[in-house]
Amino acid sequence: MESFVQIKAQVDKTCEPLLKELAILLAVKKVASQRGLTLKEQLHIWRPFDV
Repeated sequence: MESFVQIKAQVDKTCEPLLKELAILLAVKKVASQRGLTLKEQLHIWRPFDV
């Protein structure tokens, strides 16, 4: 039986990449709104081949 600490470590390891991407997306959205661009326009400037 796994301990709480082991389960928490597994959850953290699983969720960390998703949370990083979410943080980046929220930062891009904030910058885009400050510059008067849509989120898609801002993402295209930062990563033109992904959007």
